[in-house]
Amino acid sequence: ERARALDAAFEGLDGERAAELRWRRQAWRATTLLSTGRFAEGLAAAEEAFRTSRRGGAAPWAARATVFHRTQTGLHRFYTASAGDLRDRVLPVVPLWTRSARTWRQTVAYALAQAGDQQARPLFEQACDDALAREGQGGGWLAQLCVLAGAAHALGDRERAGHLCELMVPWRGHHGLNAEETYVGSIDHQLGLLRSMLGDLDGAADAFRAGVEAHEAVGACPFAVLSRMQLALTLDRRGRPADRAEVEALAQEARAAGRRLGMPRVGAMLAAL
Repeated sequence: ERARALDAAFEGLDGERAAELRWRRQAWRATTLLSTGRFAEGLAAAEEAFRTSRRGGAAPWAARATVFHRTQTGLHRFYTASAGDLRDRVLPVVPLWTRSARTWRQTVAYALAQAGDQQARPLFEQACDDALAREGQGGGWLAQLCVLAGAAHALGDRERAGHLCELMVPWRGHHGLNAEETYVGSIDHQLGLLRSMLGDLDGAADAFRAGVEAHEAVGACPFAVLSRMQLALTLDRRGRPADRAEVEALAQEARAAGRRLGMPRVGAMLAAL
């Protein structure tokens, strides 16, 4: 529907405005392909969108397009490679992230946290404090919380995880999409990460189950794999004998889907199960 609306907007337009709308359509296609597990096609679409943006010259949207390109490339690395690769790809975008300090701070904090780099902590704390001060300010704010939840989980910051959890609970059933047209997953999945870290394993399991359903409902295959993987890890950690068969089934499904999509970290994280 969004693509059709953008196509209709092209009619009667030329010049810079037409180039911007063409970039938006290509960017949305790249986001759709990456979030549904068609990684090679998504990366190619992101490159196409970037080439279109180069024709925008010094226009504000062209600068934003550069950020989008780097972010989508980093997301591709997040899905398909190691945390170290994600960190190396995201860090070069920092000098380009002039549009919003909030955006780059949370993204770099997340990348560093996933890589186990403690330089993430001060950036995470600043971005988290900013998000808490901006409570309820639009969809971009909700996407910011999703990224911060992943960073809090990686860093083991229980205090801020508790605050983030309180803010995100009313948004269960929703999804995060930031201003750069990047899909960051369901709120339920992020709540699962936070509750798992806080020791609420029953609540975490319920949230990851909801995350699997939410991601499958919109065709977000990579995130569905991650939710299924986290559910298996959470049930294994909970340690109930009655969960054992489900843990093994979830792990088998996640490994198979990870191999099919090209997400090697899934198998590595489930190796102990």
